[in-house]
Amino acid sequence: MNALFLVASGFRLRGEAASARLAEALAEAVSRKIDRRVLPPKGGSHESIGAHVQVLSAAVAVILLAVPGAAQVVGDAPPAPAPTTGVFDYLTRYQFHLNAESILNGDRGFSWDADFGGEIDLIQYPKGRLTFVGNYEVVLGKEFRRFDTRQGNYILQGSFSRQTRHGELAGMFQHVSRHLFDRPKDFGIDWNVLGMQWSDVKEVRLPGPQRDRPWRLERHAMAGVTVTRAFVDYTWMLAGGATARRAINSRVSSFGATDLTLVGTKDPNPRRGVLKGFGLEGGAHLRGRAASVELFARVEHRIDAEMIERRSRSWLLLGFRFLSQ
Repeated sequence: MNALFLVASGFRLRGEAASARLAEALAEAVSRKIDRRVLPPKGGSHESIGAHVQVLSAAVAVILLAVPGAAQVVGDAPPAPAPTTGVFDYLTRYQFHLNAESILNGDRGFSWDADFGGEIDLIQYPKGRLTFVGNYEVVLGKEFRRFDTRQGNYILQGSFSRQTRHGELAGMFQHVSRHLFDRPKDFGIDWNVLGMQWSDVKEVRLPGPQRDRPWRLERHAMAGVTVTRAFVDYTWMLAGGATARRAINSRVSSFGATDLTLVGTKDPNPRRGVLKGFGLEGGAHLRGRAASVELFARVEHRIDAEMIERRSRSWLLLGFRFLSQ
């Protein structure tokens, strides 16, 4: 893993102090829209879904309205819509990703963020599919050593979908767990989410001389309730986002993306309330013979980046992302 980050260090800006000031300025600009949360009392236990059925109903309504949004560590984007042949089959699609980002905020506790994972359609059936998604994220700092592994976060998810005229609608069950490395922690931090997902892909042609090069618009949304949880105070989640892509030539395209996350909490402190996370990203996509790579810059406000203190953080990131074809 250290070798991966040594290679990725080529994307790191030399002027880290200037980058840190830029990240702070961006964070200050968006902080007027995002409440700074007071830390809740420590602790928590596994609780049942019971009282949150009405929240899930409202969340599904939001999905049908296609409100943009996406999850951070509290979730994952739904699988991309894939055409089906209308017959039963198995192992019909597989996708893999590997990405790393340099966190340019001058903080010794957070300097790199990387994740790898994939998704596979286990079973295809008429107008739908059964999909499994797995992802592992590692967060590194430089407190104890140059590449100091600090956090490890897992996402495991199963979903079953149905394709409609307005996109793909899926029911999903997701497990998220968070772990500290080389630091004391004798309790679990995890939660399970039961919910719905929506996604679609469409082409948008703008009038004018560039009409022959359409934009590819990818949208996704997720809503759910936490059916069990440990240490965290999350009760419901709304997330989603949109990505616009446009080809420059047969192998290079540009893209821009945005995502939004809202998380309801059960903490009695009203100042914690609804947590808000967001991301803005732009970059270039280069397609090779067997795989693709994306080079991007991203501004992000991540919910509860500090898992024990439950403190959100704003970051400026530069990174790359390898993708299977």
